[in-house]
Amino acid sequence: MFQGKTIDYWATKELGLVRRKFEMAAAVATLEDEAGAAMLDAEDAGGNDVATSFDRLQRANAERRAIDSAIAACRARRLDAVRVSRQAEISRLRKTAAEKSAELRSLESKTRKLFDQLTALEGCEHVPGGATRSGTLRLEVGQLERSALDLEEADIPVSGEVVVEGANVTEEFLLAVANYPALGPSIEQASDWLAACEEAARKSRHMPFGDNPVRVRLVWNAEGINDQNSWVFCGALAERQPDGVSIYPATGTFRAGVPTTPSGQVAQSYESVSRDGWYRG
Repeated sequence: MFQGKTIDYWATKELGLVRRKFEMAAAVATLEDEAGAAMLDAEDAGGNDVATSFDRLQRANAERRAIDSAIAACRARRLDAVRVSRQAEISRLRKTAAEKSAELRSLESKTRKLFDQLTALEGCEHVPGGATRSGTLRLEVGQLERSALDLEEADIPVSGEVVVEGANVTEEFLLAVANYPALGPSIEQASDWLAACEEAARKSRHMPFGDNPVRVRLVWNAEGINDQNSWVFCGALAERQPDGVSIYPATGTFRAGVPTTPSGQVAQSYESVSRDGWYRG
């Protein structure tokens, strides 16, 4: 049923589900307020308004739990797509190696006769000088076979790095993380990290990234997101002056949970926003 679905397909699916989860979280908060108001205003606890509000709230919470389950299933299927992609790359490498091996055999069958004639004429074995076509092919075949074997024997990576540049790159960044062929942060975790970086900008510059061009770098490993090596550089962020009124463009590098001084240096480290265990699927 899911055969042929690519990593990109599941990345896009996950992004849509995460957006829906955020919307449902807001909807649940609103429904909770409505249910509380209905209970307060009802003549008795069994009133129709109260029952209706609770029923809507119950359905909304059930949908939110279902979305969480759908996100978990989506990430599992994305991981399956990563495995399929790796196997496809192994097959491609070996197919290319086989084609080049056939080309090498064909070339050697033609040149062997000529080399035999040269050996007979010169009275010694002829050794070509410099780079030869057959030598290049032999080297390429060896490299392709080693690459296929390395990929086949290695586990799916648990580390990676994504770099995205431009303005309003949130969606591009989240999809880049989800499309990376490795175990890594979920879209929700990457979104939380990016929001924490922007919060650091608000605290030190009193302004969000807005439409300013940014360079986003996210690095992770088996321990989780590397907060020290992951950052957002904003090249035209406004900085409010001590008088509280004047603003002029400034640059800054911002890290999740790490306030940044006006000079752009890290001021003090706080608890990481990354969560343990995400890389286990």
